[in-house]
Amino acid sequence: MSDDKQMTYNSTDIFSKKIYLGCLILFAAVLFALTFYAGNFSCSQDQTVYQYIGKVVSEGQVVYRDVFDHKGPVTYFWYALGSVISTLWGVWLLNFILLIEILLLTFKLLLRFTKPWIALGIIVFVFSSLNYIHGIGNTETLSLLPLTLFLDIFCAYMQKRTLNKKDGILLGICLALPLLIKPTHLIIPATLGLYALFVGYKRRDINTLKQISLPALLTFTTIMSSVLFYFAYHHALSDFWDSYILFNLSYAKQQATWQRQLQAVRSFFVQPVFIVPFIGLFIFIFKKPPKILLPVFLTFIATFLVTIAPGWWEEFFRHYLIIIFPLSCLLLAIEINVINRKRQFFFLALLSILFIYNSSELFHNHYGKTSASQEHFSIILKQEIPPDTPFLDLTYSQGRLFLLSDRNSYSKYPFRWGIRKRIAQDLETKGPPLYITLQKDSQSILSYFKLPPYNVVYEDPRSLYILLKRKDDTQ
Repeated sequence: MSDDKQMTYNSTDIFSKKIYLGCLILFAAVLFALTFYAGNFSCSQDQTVYQYIGKVVSEGQVVYRDVFDHKGPVTYFWYALGSVISTLWGVWLLNFILLIEILLLTFKLLLRFTKPWIALGIIVFVFSSLNYIHGIGNTETLSLLPLTLFLDIFCAYMQKRTLNKKDGILLGICLALPLLIKPTHLIIPATLGLYALFVGYKRRDINTLKQISLPALLTFTTIMSSVLFYFAYHHALSDFWDSYILFNLSYAKQQATWQRQLQAVRSFFVQPVFIVPFIGLFIFIFKKPPKILLPVFLTFIATFLVTIAPGWWEEFFRHYLIIIFPLSCLLLAIEINVINRKRQFFFLALLSILFIYNSSELFHNHYGKTSASQEHFSIILKQEIPPDTPFLDLTYSQGRLFLLSDRNSYSKYPFRWGIRKRIAQDLETKGPPLYITLQKDSQSILSYFKLPPYNVVYEDPRSLYILLKRKDDTQ
């Protein structure tokens, strides 16, 4: 099947395929069962950061002004909403619903190009990598829904479905949300959007482009202006600019060694969600490719290059690859659809083997799980620190001690990673905190902050944690 019309399946009523939808929901539940530990908070460091900031935002603090981090504001608003529902279970519930929505939308997208049983197999293979790369609840997962929706609308347009004002509104949302989560995620709508403009001009389909442009622009402007108004109202526009724009730009200026750059490329390139659909493209040496393949392939490569870009600076993490998931699914659907039924079973068998490989990694992936020592130390913090008294955390708990003890950070900068200078400046303004938590092997950090003498209130013999109290306290 090389013609786009031949590749189009009935995707308008996905709810008629109840057995497949049930399998997708069950798959989502299994993913969450593997990542969520009863009695613990989110299982990756990034998620714990977002969860703590979401908690204090739900209590009335303003992100960037009162508490620092450098991701987009939508992330913290999402986690704040979860904290309003429940400090422990709220975010879990929201992310579970979000994952189901992502899987259903991806299923609908794939039904444009292949059969339901093939679409289900592809989704299970690709999304089984979420746990392995610490994906659920990260910024990349939050962007997946608008990115997949944009891809679905793009494919509808390429299949010559008439777009309307509703599509324009959705496109505006799909552009605004990634920008307010992580701007690099805009590589997908930017690449596909430019290609759609080229196709529209070639088709002389100016009326359709005009019809969706105004609703898209109005929706995008409304969302962006609402967020900016929120920060302006709380006198936090400069903090927003400093944390979200300037801090990230300074972070991007750092240069890694060529060995680390090569490691970043290799680390991402060998991931099954990238290498399998990439190798599958060689099928089109023998088969005539459908028209949809070119823009999807170009976006796939552009997204890969943007994904590995942080490795050319200093840091790279495998969860950056999550935004490529809908493109990987779509490429696999297109590739499998052009081969005969017997080979389709063979291809899916190969995906099943890789799925088993991904799944075997899941059970070893306890990265960031709350430890028993953290839980025990948090009990001590509850006993020693009054409920309304914040403390300065100089450990590497990444917010877990705040969450477990139900206490807040004394400093605007609650996390130690790479911002000691900013913490020192904050302490010069506020003065020394009453309580400090730190690790036994990092007590020398106190001299860096030029703090007064402190007494050891508690030293946990089973862990690295120490609780200090300022000596000049009169209480």
